[in-house]
Amino acid sequence: MTPEAATALDDQAGTLLGMASPEIQRKVGQLRHDVDDVYELLDGTNELVTKIAGTQQRHGARLEEIQQTLDLTVGRMDRIEDTQRRQYETLNAKLDDVVALLRGNQPTD
Repeated sequence: MTPEAATALDDQAGTLLGMASPEIQRKVGQLRHDVDDVYELLDGTNELVTKIAGTQQRHGARLEEIQQTLDLTVGRMDRIEDTQRRQYETLNAKLDDVVALLRGNQPTD
């Protein structure tokens, strides 16, 4: 029920309450108070949900940034591994040539 509808209902209830017993008036007043409390709880809940949604959006954006950084780092590591592999192969070939020379053989070029 919207606040406007509740106000209209209050107006109608006020007219009827003038003709009702004090016990009915007390119960209607309590119900109106309860409805107002429920609206306050709903407002608080909506605010909390909005804050949570904002936090989730910020976390999602941050996770995307972290993923991009991780992807860049993996690419760099792959390039470093390739460079080290090539260096190893070059050094290994040179070491084979040195061993061949020490044994009195011709190096392999």
